[in-house]
Amino acid sequence: MKKFQKFGKDNSNWRGGKVNKNCSYCGKEYEVYPCRFNISKFCSVSCGAKERKFTEETKQKISKAQLGKKLSEITKQKIRAKLMGNKNTMGRILSEEHKRKLLLVNIGRKFSEESKKKMSKIRKGRFTGEKSGKWKGGITPINEKIRKSFRYKEWREKVFKRDDYTCQACKNKSRGDINAHHIKSFADFPKLRYRVNNGITLCEKCHKLTDNYFRMIKIIKYGEQLKLNEGKQAILLIKGKE
Repeated sequence: MKKFQKFGKDNSNWRGGKVNKNCSYCGKEYEVYPCRFNISKFCSVSCGAKERKFTEETKQKISKAQLGKKLSEITKQKIRAKLMGNKNTMGRILSEEHKRKLLLVNIGRKFSEESKKKMSKIRKGRFTGEKSGKWKGGITPINEKIRKSFRYKEWREKVFKRDDYTCQACKNKSRGDINAHHIKSFADFPKLRYRVNNGITLCEKCHKLTDNYFRMIKIIKYGEQLKLNEGKQAILLIKGKE
């Protein structure tokens, strides 16, 4: 460097310094050197990326270049810190087209057992109770929680298998429209809720006629035939079955 080199206004090549120009994308005013006035179009790299439109061929090249690329832990932490609290990523509403594309990308995708365990560990407890997006202040009744539990589903399956997936009232055999009905009320006899001998397989039509469903009929034993009484009440009669 020369001993008496001059900078800024003292330099003989001084042309007045930076000048103001408006960004082509966001319209924000920014400073640029006169030599770059006709070249520069954007105030930042992000504005340039938003404005720039890539061809499908270029997009595929970029996608292939990034495929299988692994980020270091330091890079992941930097990205995480930058996105934390970002309004653009929190509560973001995706368009139907965006959702469809995400669905197509993930169709047929298989995760390793290790990946499944990691995802399960991360998600555990994150979307339940007050943390769930559908939380409404704990309005779900206890009975509904019990009916959705694994133990209840196991009891129901045992009842179906015992009755060969056949309605014990009308003898209609189907896996689609059958219910496991409690002979002694689910609400009134909590100790008998998971007793297989307190369950009976009924189709939806017959189930709606039971005394426990809408208090319309009464089960006497464990039914073979369904008899209607004056069109309003029905009695289910059978020989006992353990």
